[in-house]
This record gives sequence, structure tokens and C-alpha cells, in this order.
Amino acid sequence: MATTARAGRTERGAGRSGAAHDVEFAANPLRILDPALGAAAERVVAAALAEGPPSELGRIAVRFGVVPPDDGAALRFVCKVECTGAHGQPPWRWWSSLASEPSRLGRDLARCLERRRRRLERTAHELELEEEGAWKSATRV
Repeated sequence: MATTARAGRTERGAGRSGAAHDVEFAANPLRILDPALGAAAERVVAAALAEGPPSELGRIAVRFGVVPPDDGAALRFVCKVECTGAHGQPPWRWWSSLASEPSRLGRDLARCLERRRRRLERTAHELELEEEGAWKSATRV
């Protein structure tokens, strides 16, 4: 029985902030070679993005690439997540390292999203301080 990759799909969800977001998955070549692995990889990526800051990411597109196994090695793959950026935030992209198990993808993406969230919070705080300093300077007589 031949298995074919599903055409791209969009998964709707909401992050921890409650903001709705769409994750667009391109046709996944993992599903051709190992349907269960392909589905698991999509699930962990979607779960990590649901816990991340989707309202700041904008439109989210996910692609997978496959490295054919050699000498009986496990199937290896990479994942690319691209985000347009929203609410004045810059676009963002992430490439996974070469992986053979979906759980690693989820952990790596979650760490990266957390670093991005902290960096954005720090930047927002620095901008507030700059604005406050400018306001204090402008009100001095």
C-alpha cells in the first residue's frame, strides 16, 4: 500500500495568551517514508508553537526535510519554522538541527521560542525606559 504526503494544511489554535494563530504545514515528506513519525513531528511542533508567543509571531509556516538513511541508520529530518512577525515584531525563522525523533524537535523549538520571548520582553522594557527617560527630560524646566 503506497502512502502519500498530505497536501499542506493549516492548524488553528490558541497560545497561552489566548490569541488565535494559524500554523501552516507544507506537505510533509516524512509522512511518505514513515506516516507515524511525520504525524508525531507535526504534533510536537504544533504543541511547541501553541505554548510560544504566537501573537508576536504572525503567520507561521512549517516545512520538513528528510535525509535518507544510510547503512540502516534511522531516518533523519529537519524542520523549518518561518514567522512573518506581528505587532511591529521582526520576522523570525528557525531551523532545527538534524533529528531522528520528534521529541527533540519539540524541546529545541520550545527553548528557542522561550529565548525569543525573553529577548522581546527585554527589548520592550528597554524601550519603555527610553521613553520614560525622554519624557522626564522633556518635562524638566
